[in-house]
Amino acid sequence: MQVLTLQAKNIYKNFVQNGQVFEVLKDISYSFEQNKTYAITGVSGTGKSTFIHILAGIEVPTKGHVFNSLDADSVGIVFQEPFLIKELSVVENIMIKGLIKNENYKDCHERAIGFLKKIGLESKANKSPAILSGGQKQRVAILRAIFNAPKFLLADEPTGNLDEKTATEIVDFLLQCAQEWNMGLIVSTHDINLQSRMDITLKIENGVLK
Repeated sequence: MQVLTLQAKNIYKNFVQNGQVFEVLKDISYSFEQNKTYAITGVSGTGKSTFIHILAGIEVPTKGHVFNSLDADSVGIVFQEPFLIKELSVVENIMIKGLIKNENYKDCHERAIGFLKKIGLESKANKSPAILSGGQKQRVAILRAIFNAPKFLLADEPTGNLDEKTATEIVDFLLQCAQEWNMGLIVSTHDINLQSRMDITLKIENGVLK
């Protein structure tokens, strides 16, 4: 069976502030494999989130490329904040990626309800996301990210705003999703527990991935 990869090649990222150029990422190359889990670590401000955003295609590197031979739905991303849309119901927040692709509403709805049943929140399907706890919101955000069955799930500090118990539950859920849907999992994190449960831990230090 072919192992799919997400490859960063010679990635540089500079930011300009008050006329000064700051080099955040320096010549990073790495090949992430679909069947493995990764933690990206480093002190605050070292560029972990920037690197995750570049891998996800939502930020452009100053130099270098990310090679992804898969389709546009092959990468899903989860942020530290769930960013659920308050005007939509819980189930609509999950199915929105399918609706954007003009998929059949009924099919999307049934699939999203099936996802909610997996986390015991089907009773909240038609409620506003405002009624959910922090951990519940993050689970819904994860379900939205995997709705179109990506090959890689990227998570930017997904437990950063959660208490220890809820953070552990979210880590369990991320790993469960990675295994169940055969996804590569790449997480930027300060969470020692999360780091310890990944297959591979990488560190960004002085702009370099080690």
